[in-house]
Amino acid sequence: MIRLTVQNLLMATIFLMAGMFLYSCKSLAMEGHQIHVHIKGMQDTEAYLAYHFGNRQYLADTTHVNREGHAVFEGPERLAPGLYLIVLDDHKNFEVLIDRIQHFSVHIDPDDFVGSAHFEGSPQNEAFYAYLNFLTKKNKERQALDQELRDIGLSPARHQEVREALENMDNTVREKQDDIIGRDPDALLARILLAQRDPELPDPPMRPDGQRDTDAMYQIYKEKFFDNIDFSDERLLHTPVYHSRLRIFFNNVLIQHPDSVILEADRVLDKARANREMFKYTVWFITNNAEASQVMGMDKLYVHMLENYYLSG
Repeated sequence: MIRLTVQNLLMATIFLMAGMFLYSCKSLAMEGHQIHVHIKGMQDTEAYLAYHFGNRQYLADTTHVNREGHAVFEGPERLAPGLYLIVLDDHKNFEVLIDRIQHFSVHIDPDDFVGSAHFEGSPQNEAFYAYLNFLTKKNKERQALDQELRDIGLSPARHQEVREALENMDNTVREKQDDIIGRDPDALLARILLAQRDPELPDPPMRPDGQRDTDAMYQIYKEKFFDNIDFSDERLLHTPVYHSRLRIFFNNVLIQHPDSVILEADRVLDKARANREMFKYTVWFITNNAEASQVMGMDKLYVHMLENYYLSG
């Protein structure tokens, strides 16, 4: 009979942790990439691996799905970390995170991508799909509450209850995100969740007459808009998130006056200098956004970008 003493348990824990550490190191040290996919109900067809760059998607690889529904995307080079799409021949697709670990497998049912996805060798994707399942559940709850709010016969007391329930739901989602971010702050999933957030704002400043100073609050919001973006992390270019934040800032947050936008463009570009690729993409976005703008006078921003960021070298 084996007696489980404290020492036995301690040694067992040490060996277990050592084994997990060695497995993790082995996964990280593997060269190239190898992603095994098992797709329920599919056979003798093609599957495609695509990557995000800004707001566009590009083909990275094509592979064959055999008669058992198995496919492998592999190559000798490591892929640029980012959010990827695995696209099936009927144009259905699902997303995977490709980050530090690039050797893993996924089993999935095309009839329920989020609910069925099971990953082996990729804890980050397991966390990603657990979060997606959590969001799916919360979205169904939110839809029911939103529908109830549209009921013109809803009593004032019930209306307040529903509002509070929606606020509590938002807090629950944020707590879930905080937990994911706190567990591995440098993981791509954490960086994506953080980058999507609006900045934390202080209490509104007050004017001498006791009213909230909305102008000062706008300036604070504008200054802090990119607080949750790590401009040194070019992985964000291979997700839709950074492009989306740029679009919102330059098209919705800023007052569309050319001189004001030029000042903000230079300020954002100073931040983006933290990474060469982030800087290049930001220059491209602002320049093309100015060229496409229907706002009168925005050609001034376009010329500013050409003279200061293209022609100047």
